[in-house]
Amino acid sequence: MAYLKYQDQDVDTREGENVLDALLRRGINIPFSCRSGSCHVCMQRSTGGAVPARAQRGIKPELREQGYFLPCQCVPETDMEIAPPMRNGNKAASAPQASNVGRDYPPTDPGLWAALRDGEMLMAVLQDFYDRVFQDPKLSSFFEGVTKQRSIEKQYSFIRQILTGEKLYFGDRPRNAHHWMVISDELFDYRANIMLACLREHGLAEPMLQRFHEMEEFYRRDIVKSAPIAKMMGEVQLPLDGFEELIMDVGTLCDTCEREVSPGEKVIYHVRIGKIHCSDCSSQQLATSL
Repeated sequence: MAYLKYQDQDVDTREGENVLDALLRRGINIPFSCRSGSCHVCMQRSTGGAVPARAQRGIKPELREQGYFLPCQCVPETDMEIAPPMRNGNKAASAPQASNVGRDYPPTDPGLWAALRDGEMLMAVLQDFYDRVFQDPKLSSFFEGVTKQRSIEKQYSFIRQILTGEKLYFGDRPRNAHHWMVISDELFDYRANIMLACLREHGLAEPMLQRFHEMEEFYRRDIVKSAPIAKMMGEVQLPLDGFEELIMDVGTLCDTCEREVSPGEKVIYHVRIGKIHCSDCSSQQLATSL
């Protein structure tokens, strides 16, 4: 049996018990959400004792070196000393600040990709899903000016990259892609339930449904908000509306004509909705927006 020291409190562990459950059992209420290692809300920092490799899965190497680990995935093998996450030298104030630290994607899941028949089922599910949301009175306004097929293709490549680790997706990460959208927890759940219904109707087994849901849940804190937030390009905060010029660092597709945009090409993009317009389409897009 391993013993834990969390700040000034001593905690004993039971056989097979993870750190999160041990702390909660003793009344130490650290933040947590999914309990499966996907959301990273419960992430803490080990200042003494060995951390099992499983407890650091999906955490960036530089954070692993600092002792960050996931209590929900950590069955301690030795005594451990544990401290809250640090931010700019200070204790993290709340779970939203500690969530998704250092990560753009949840851990890969080849098993879920195989259950989706290596993408065949996923493509059918997305076609069904976007047929529904493009007609849904609560969701359709978020897709104004966006073609259904383009939405399907982007989401397919995004999910495939998450599950397999292949570098296929060149679009915005969810925080930037949704930065202008005011989305409540209730609306996030509403959309998630439509996706789960589509997956279930196409025959995805219930355990795999839960894993898909956890993958999407990873991005809740990037998407749910009460007001628009600024889009970020590296460390630069962009305005909430209007067009800006951009030199592409990586290839992508034009959201107007869908031709390939090469690295180094100058484009314009709409800073609120994030649509890219290649050099051929830029003048036309600016003219129609005036």
